[in-house]
Parts: sequence; structure tokens; C-alpha cells
Amino acid sequence: MAPDAPKPVPASEEGTEIMAVSDETKALVEKNMPNESDQVKQKFGELVEAIKQQATQEVESAESMSKEAYVEAVEQAQATLKRAQDFFYQQEQTLETNVNQVRDEATQQWEKIVADMQDMGNRVERAVNAAWTILTEPTDSDQSGQS
Repeated sequence: MAPDAPKPVPASEEGTEIMAVSDETKALVEKNMPNESDQVKQKFGELVEAIKQQATQEVESAESMSKEAYVEAVEQAQATLKRAQDFFYQQEQTLETNVNQVRDEATQQWEKIVADMQDMGNRVERAVNAAWTILTEPTDSDQSGQS
């Protein structure tokens, strides 16, 4: 209940309470109901005070619930961001590991290709030398013609 809200005052009649009506409410009732009896004005003022009191309580309750909902939403957002951050960190680590593996495999393959090319070059060189030797070696006909 708001600190400045009027408090119910016990009435002389059984089962009814007279609520204190604020000056602001009295002025509002007097302005809008100038021709009504004092009893009607009093009862209408009490009704307005009760409505104001109820509205104040509901606003305070909603405000409290709104703060709780806001805090909960912020906490959920933080938890979601933390999970996303963890996920992206894991993905980054996995990607980095995969890139390193691919780089290592590519390096190994390149070294194997270079070694195979050197081996092939050596074989071609030996084949060329053997062919040259065979081509340039004196034949029997060359030797018989010289003698």
C-alpha cells in the first residue's frame, strides 16, 4: 500500500467501513458531482480512493514482476551469450586443428611429390646417359671398317 494512501476508518454501521478520502479526491468529486448529497459524494469519494489504492497496488505488483522478468531475461541473455561464446571458441579450436592437419598433410604430400620428381629426374638422366652410351658406342661395323 502506498504511504500516502488513505486508511479505512470503521463506520458506525455494522459491516461497512468509511475510507478516508484525500483532499484531491474530494475536490474531484465536488467538481464532477456538485448537485449530489454529501453521503453520495462521500461514498463516491471512497470508491475513487479504493480504485486508486487497487491501481497503485497493481502497478507496484506489475513493476516488481517487470523487474523480475527483466532480470530473468538479462540472465537468460547472458547465459545464451556465454553458450554461444563457448560454441564459437570450440568451433575456432576445431577449425584451427583441421587447418593444421590439412597444412601438415599438404606439406607431406608436397615433399613426396618433390622426392618422386627427383627420383624420376634421376631415372630419366640415367636412361638418357644409357641411351647416349649405346648410341655413341662403336659398333662392330665401325670397328671392322677401321681395321
